[in-house]
Amino acid sequence: MFADKTISGRYSHAVFAVALEHKQLEKMQQDFNKLIVVIQPDKKFLLSTVAPHRITSKLWEYIFKAHKLNKLTVNLIKVLLKNNRLNLLSNIIEGFSLLLEQHNGVKRIVISSAANFSQTKVQKDLEKSFGTKINLIEKVNPKLLGGFKLKMGSYIFDCSLRSKMEHLKQQLQKARLN
Repeated sequence: MFADKTISGRYSHAVFAVALEHKQLEKMQQDFNKLIVVIQPDKKFLLSTVAPHRITSKLWEYIFKAHKLNKLTVNLIKVLLKNNRLNLLSNIIEGFSLLLEQHNGVKRIVISSAANFSQTKVQKDLEKSFGTKINLIEKVNPKLLGGFKLKMGSYIFDCSLRSKMEHLKQQLQKARLN
């Protein structure tokens, strides 16, 4: 199970436990997906702990109504507002998502490559290889030059051209010293 000892990790576990108990896991994830879209453009302001409490409270009340958020989601945000910890919301959402994936037996895999690739085909191939559902997250990183980096849990498989070139450079430097 996802073990995060940070404050946001403890909130993530608590929210997950309550949502599981009330059979609201999917609804919470839907609310969190909405919130990610809402907070992204004005993240610094919406998650600020220095803005006046009455202003952020009114703003969040509007967001609750406009997006018809679940009672559990509303309560979480109210607690975060009250405890001046709204800045933790993004990490709490990320932690909750990881816990939900683990609960549903889904593996999270992040693939970084120098260019876009066919995510659907890669995801199907990985699901076939691992025999489980995969949540594939694609990141484009031109610094890799070519190839890819695959991260699954604490494992990283680096098959990038940049990595191979750095390895070759180290070998050449060793050979030159000998």
